[in-house]
Amino acid sequence: MKIKHKYGLLLVDIALTWNEKNKVIENMVVDTGAARTLIFKVQLKYRSSC
Repeated sequence: MKIKHKYGLLLVDIALTWNEKNKVIENMVVDTGAARTLIFKVQLKYRSSC
């Protein structure tokens, strides 16, 4: 995993796979103070044009 430091934040790129479809989300903020991390599927709607 490559961690970037930009704008005073820690950022990473993540790759998600679902139903044999892949999606890369760039520059996700790493929250080092969170008790847990959630990625809501509502925010990750897969579009066939992606």
